[in-house]
Amino acid sequence: MIDALAQAIVRPVFPLYLGRRSCPPTLPLCLAVREGSAWDAVRETPWMASAYYQKKQRHDHFVRTRVVADLGIIPPQVEKTSQQTLQDMPISFDSENRKYTLRTVEETHIDLENPQYVETKPQAHPGLVHDPMEVL
Repeated sequence: MIDALAQAIVRPVFPLYLGRRSCPPTLPLCLAVREGSAWDAVRETPWMASAYYQKKQRHDHFVRTRVVADLGIIPPQVEKTSQQTLQDMPISFDSENRKYTLRTVEETHIDLENPQYVETKPQAHPGLVHDPMEVL
């Protein structure tokens, strides 16, 4: 069943969009089908920022990443930075009488490894940093 749903996302019958037809997704919506919990999938998925942004952060071995998830996905032992209640879950799709209900989301941060990390050597003069090849 899960594989059939993943295949339906990869090869949809109708065009997909995010909220409005003018907002098509730009990245793949199905990254992988995994065993385990949603939290395990979040922790095991590599950092997927663009190559430009990864290179921009190349001096950081780990990158602190914000995670916002529905209540219950983040395990209780993980420290949460905030919890909010949003009224954005549709219960009626009637165009004249659209209704929404509440859902709770939690926020935390995780550290993901930067695949573009480059170890830097300590410099004799840390204030004077010049790398002429940086623009390449």
